[in-house]
Amino acid sequence: METIFTIQPVSMALPPITPRMAEVMRMYGVTADRLRGRPRVGGCEVSLRPGQIALITGFSGAGKTTALTQMSQQVPESQRLWLGRDLGGAEPKADSVIDAMGGETREALAWLAKAGLSDARVALQRPTQLSGGQFWRFQLAQALASTARVVFIDEFAATLDAINAATVSHRLRRIADGGEKMFVVASGRYDFACDLSPDVTIEMRHGGQAIVTPRTNTPISMAKRRAWVEETWPRFYGLQNAQ
Repeated sequence: METIFTIQPVSMALPPITPRMAEVMRMYGVTADRLRGRPRVGGCEVSLRPGQIALITGFSGAGKTTALTQMSQQVPESQRLWLGRDLGGAEPKADSVIDAMGGETREALAWLAKAGLSDARVALQRPTQLSGGQFWRFQLAQALASTARVVFIDEFAATLDAINAATVSHRLRRIADGGEKMFVVASGRYDFACDLSPDVTIEMRHGGQAIVTPRTNTPISMAKRRAWVEETWPRFYGLQNAQ
């Protein structure tokens, strides 16, 4: 069943003006009315179905987390799961990954394996001992094991190198394709988009714009992926030429 999320426009909030703030405003010729009227987050509608992924992207401060939070609040608490760079739904002091997963042991091991963590040694480590790539796969296992209908992930793959980011993104795409969950991820990175192959991309831009684009790319060969990156990165980062 299709779910329509609404992202409401958000204007910049201005705190009480201090003498030093007033000094800066005079230096730059900025008025309080101009600041208060400036849109911080653009409004839009996003349509998702089970098995689909939405990617919220954009520069730092463009409103990615605000948009993600608004979307999560439109899903009943019992039907949503929020994950991020912290331990998400896991207990930070859990004795081991397998204990943090909860549920029946064999089923938990199966979820870990589907997320790419089939090594028994990983299941026996503490969540805090996992590498960056292992931890993100652990979070995907948590998402699989949960009863959540929609999974929200903030700062997706933000701490991973390019290879691990691509691996985790590809794994999430496979997980989404094989299930009934919807995934909404937010990230300032764009280099893993081909591997994630989002069904919808929401690009948050400074100045209160939100550009919604349906899927324009699918999992592709490395040669085509390289060409796509060379074409896309200059546009996204405002560069003239791809390196």
